[in-house]
Amino acid sequence: MSLVVAQPYEGRGIGRALMEAVTDHARQQGLRSITLDTGAANTNARTFYNQLGFEEEDVKLTKRLS
Repeated sequence: MSLVVAQPYEGRGIGRALMEAVTDHARQQGLRSITLDTGAANTNARTFYNQLGFEEEDVKLTKRLS
């Protein structure tokens, strides 16, 4: 599943509202955590999720083969 806000609408609280809805739904379902993925170079997303209380746990390394 992906949650994406179109670029022209970024910064309007839409992403935050979506994540709050996801968090509320997860709590109602009795879940104890939410885990998500984003790219290491996506500093905007990483900052956004950190502001929402997400903590970075893992580092994934990839070597491209030619």
